[in-house]
Amino acid sequence: MAVGGDDQSECVDCIPVQGNVVMFKNWLRKKKTAQVDLTLNEVYLALHAAQHHHSFLEVAIDGSDVVYQSMILSLDPQERTILIDELFPRDFVGLPGQCVHCSIRQPQGRKLQFESVIVEGYRHAERPLYVMAMPAAVEESQRRGSYRLPVGGELEVKSSFVGPDDRSYRARLRNLSAGGACIEVDSAAATSWRSGNTLKALVFEFAGISVGCDLAVRNISENNRGVALIGGEFSELPVETLRALERSIMRVQRGRARVLGDWS
Repeated sequence: MAVGGDDQSECVDCIPVQGNVVMFKNWLRKKKTAQVDLTLNEVYLALHAAQHHHSFLEVAIDGSDVVYQSMILSLDPQERTILIDELFPRDFVGLPGQCVHCSIRQPQGRKLQFESVIVEGYRHAERPLYVMAMPAAVEESQRRGSYRLPVGGELEVKSSFVGPDDRSYRARLRNLSAGGACIEVDSAAATSWRSGNTLKALVFEFAGISVGCDLAVRNISENNRGVALIGGEFSELPVETLRALERSIMRVQRGRARVLGDWS
């Protein structure tokens, strides 16, 4: 009788425990379903990739034709916010509530584009940073993402690199952006080069900045002067150099615009 009583007591004690387990499983199943947001996952992964590769973020303020550039510093998918660096050029102060149109350059000339809003701004280490709302979605387009500055003539930029055949070559830059460049080489040297090759240890100086990185080849074309034009994207370029290069390109661009304005 005593044994039977103990068994009965155990069964009675198990009933609320088992009921709690069932209730917890049902609650957990509903909670997981509510938390899974596939669109947020896709947006976060796309922006995280851009942050990881130190891709430049182009920012256009609603109501203005000027395009500013920044970089993603951190992402908070729980708060659904993006922290970005200061805007270049520095002649604009973003205000909470302003709508922004953003784009990020991708390989093969593609762009990730999205719209957001400035949530807040604050200063860190004497420079303004901005918190933006994480977008509901990102779209991909085929438009080029960075301004390409034509170089040559008075602004001739010479470079050197190691080709896919491990031989050293010299070249001239034809145009330059923060994300890549087009270089000019002897077409005889580039007969076997293809899109997807990497030109290693590309070195050049531009506006007092020493640049050293690899160049991922995206396209190759030849003209009737025995010259091959090779367009590519920078790889393994330090963030500090990226920012300095972008600022220098903008300064040269604004200087040219002022000269054209004086002559018009």
